[in-house]
Amino acid sequence: MLILKRIGTHQIKILFTIRVHYVFLKLSYPISAKVSWKRRNKITETSTIEIYDSPTDFSQELTMSNTIYQKSSGFLPKEAEIKVLGNNFGTWKELGRLVLNLSNYIDVVSKEQVYHLQKAQDKDAVICLSISTNLAKQKELSHNEHDVDQLVKQLNDTKNKIFTLKNDFDEVLNQKESLKSELITAQQELNTLKTLESVYANSTLRVENNFLKSQLENLKQELFSAKETNENLKKGMKMQGEILDANKKISNGNNIIKNFYEENKDEDKIGNQVFELGNRLNNIMKRYGEIPK
Repeated sequence: MLILKRIGTHQIKILFTIRVHYVFLKLSYPISAKVSWKRRNKITETSTIEIYDSPTDFSQELTMSNTIYQKSSGFLPKEAEIKVLGNNFGTWKELGRLVLNLSNYIDVVSKEQVYHLQKAQDKDAVICLSISTNLAKQKELSHNEHDVDQLVKQLNDTKNKIFTLKNDFDEVLNQKESLKSELITAQQELNTLKTLESVYANSTLRVENNFLKSQLENLKQELFSAKETNENLKKGMKMQGEILDANKKISNGNNIIKNFYEENKDEDKIGNQVFELGNRLNNIMKRYGEIPK
């Protein structure tokens, strides 16, 4: 029946590697154990390790070449029986087993997986395995090569981007230098404008200062003229007072003359007094005429 199933198939020789990570199996006493993979006259086993009631690390590999038959619909099943054997006083006794379909692991990337052991006294007994094939490794290698090609492409793209960025950066540097030159020119023009503004301001101040000085001189002259006028007015008022006093004296003289005349005094004496008063009046009038109008 199995031969009929293989009709129209393509057979492939595949190398399987089963890595035994650890075995967890509770026993009533410590016992030496090993993991065995046997198919017809071919057998591969781990070294002997003592196990008891805790996970026991093996970290060993079982390798065997198997012929797999492939149809257009996929691979035909291929069983592999893995056994945990214990040394019972010189006799190897089965402590648990696991049946795998190797066809399920042909294209699968190897990873750790925990399996329950069958026909074990401990219902919680497990074994941790990872299964790989040379086809999967070749596929992984091909995938890695593809990844390398992708990385090379990405690297080239990155180089091109870096080159473009470098050109952009150089252009930015050139623009920076150009802007720096324009800034220096603008600063020089600003300094020139400030100098011209300062010169203009100083010139304006000088003109205003000269104008103020001229106004001040005019005010000084007007003040001096006002002082002279005030002095002349004071002199005029003083002369007017003297004239008034002279008029009073003349009036008094007239009264005296009148009184003398009435009293029949000496006419020569009266004439002398009148002559003296007339001279004094002439002097006063002469001095008054010398005052500026």
